Amino acid sequence: MSKRIGRAAQMCVLVGTVTATGAAQGQPVEPVEARSVTAEAAGQAPVPASQPPVGSAADPAAPGPSEAEAGTDQPPIGNDEQRSLPDYDGRGDEPVSAGDVLIWIPRGIFYPVYLVSEYVIRWPLGKLTSALDEHDVPGILSDFFTFGPGDSSGLVPSALIDFGFRPSIGLYFFSDDVLWKGNGVRSHLAFGGPDWYRGTLTLRHRIQEESASNHAQHLQLRAVFSHRPDWQFWGLGPMSDDDERSGYAAQRIDATATFAGGVWRSSWLEAYAGVRDVQFKDQACCDEMPLSDGVRAGYYDFPPLYLDGYLIGRVGLNSALDTRKRRNAFNGDGSDHVSPSGSGIKLAARGELAGGLRESPAAVAPGVPYGTTQLRYLSYGASLGGYLDLYEQRTLGLQVMVDFVDPFADEGEIPFTELASLGGSRPMRGTLKYRLLDRSSAVAQLEYRWPIWVSLDGTAHYAVGNVFDEHLGNFDPALLRQSFGGGFRATGARDHSFEFLVAAGTETFDQGSNVDSIRFVFGATSGF
Repeated sequence: MSKRIGRAAQMCVLVGTVTATGAAQGQPVEPVEARSVTAEAAGQAPVPASQPPVGSAADPAAPGPSEAEAGTDQPPIGNDEQRSLPDYDGRGDEPVSAGDVLIWIPRGIFYPVYLVSEYVIRWPLGKLTSALDEHDVPGILSDFFTFGPGDSSGLVPSALIDFGFRPSIGLYFFSDDVLWKGNGVRSHLAFGGPDWYRGTLTLRHRIQEESASNHAQHLQLRAVFSHRPDWQFWGLGPMSDDDERSGYAAQRIDATATFAGGVWRSSWLEAYAGVRDVQFKDQACCDEMPLSDGVRAGYYDFPPLYLDGYLIGRVGLNSALDTRKRRNAFNGDGSDHVSPSGSGIKLAARGELAGGLRESPAAVAPGVPYGTTQLRYLSYGASLGGYLDLYEQRTLGLQVMVDFVDPFADEGEIPFTELASLGGSRPMRGTLKYRLLDRSSAVAQLEYRWPIWVSLDGTAHYAVGNVFDEHLGNFDPALLRQSFGGGFRATGARDHSFEFLVAAGTETFDQGSNVDSIRFVFGATSGF
């Protein structure tokens, strides 16, 4: 392919040279044969191929160039010199405006980001892609990892590093049109050392396929089994301290039925119902102290339902009204596709109703007989974002997000892993998952995204936020934390996407805003 591109480029240069020569002589660019045919049709004698065109430098009888034309003539220059640009309209250079000066401020601020994006990511990826394509490596890998009719099935290795947790390796399996058209299977198995294993199985029926005129819609059944000994706990509330971190193990079983699909532009809707069983074990790994030692040290109390675990049934609805047009929805040849503007507004809302399915002493209010569970709660939230496309999908976005979790009974408990949380894949990504937990949360985030390569976007974010008591009861700007960082992630399919992230989180403004967490993520994440 690179050779074909090179030949095409040489042809373009050749055609451009001929065109420029004709334009400089004031004549339309026309092959000699075409001029002869035109002359014969007009009843004139054809111009021989050896005869120079009228008005050319080879015709001494031709009139000389006008003063305007003569002004554009320049003497020959050496190979190592650069020809100055002629002043064609005679108006001189445009004056420097205030905007021309001010634009260098953001250029200077983001210049390190540009250097990393252009010369650490884009340039090596371009060279690597060209080399791989020249040796047909993508085709070889596709033939090796995929199989079945039309390569509709495949088995792909995966790995994930997330500093603060154990690294893991795994296998991702996919198969489309199983048994009947539109029916697919997705599965992921991961292993992270002793007592660390996770398995996911999804059966999906495609109702409608993504196209320029239709939105993708599907029904799916999903089951997850996870056992991990590397979870961490820092306490509840906005002032939780990194020095009081402890560890615990957790086993989690999920079964969920979901309908999801797009409805208009980038808007989407998701409805689900499922069952979740979670058990905790007071054991830590990776040189962390067990959570019970943190309790004995007086750092915090046992978090809600840590000793008993919980079994819940849940139903929920997530939705987003997004005015931005879909980025990769087009008909025909993708090379002719021009991405729409990334400017727009997004309003999202979410809600989940959950109820206990297992009796637990910790879930019973004082004075209520044992066996009457009070584990019933509602989690809900909303976000509002505005996005400005600065230039061809280089988008600057500002989002404000709030989340709340409320029990139905005044004395009812809410499992601590079901509280409003920040960190991990949630906002405030400079901190680990479950780093911040409480009854409500609030975040404002500024994010910049730009295309780096095919199906690969760069990201940079700065966010302020924290968790608070019920309904943001103890909200105080001095209690806000900061998160900032950047990286790149794959766009398109979410089932098994690649991400690279380097980010940091800080203490509260009141504590001095010192960096208390560094997060590094590299690898493939499961999104089904």
